[in-house]
Amino acid sequence: MIHEVPDPRRFLAEVRGLLKEKARFLIVEPKGHVGVAAFARITEMAIGAGMTPLAPPRVAFSRTALLRVARR
Repeated sequence: MIHEVPDPRRFLAEVRGLLKEKARFLIVEPKGHVGVAAFARITEMAIGAGMTPLAPPRVAFSRTALLRVARR
């Protein structure tokens, strides 16, 4: 649902601020609404907010990213 948020960078920064160190955050976006490039931008914003990518699970008809909150 991040593709629906008016300011995804701010949203991800707020989520990052709420999660404890080493918490995991799963992003799942529908392939029909979010293309490869748009999902890559969302993932890069999450990394920029202080999250580290992990091996994502597979979810049918979706693009996924599993991230861990990095140290502050």
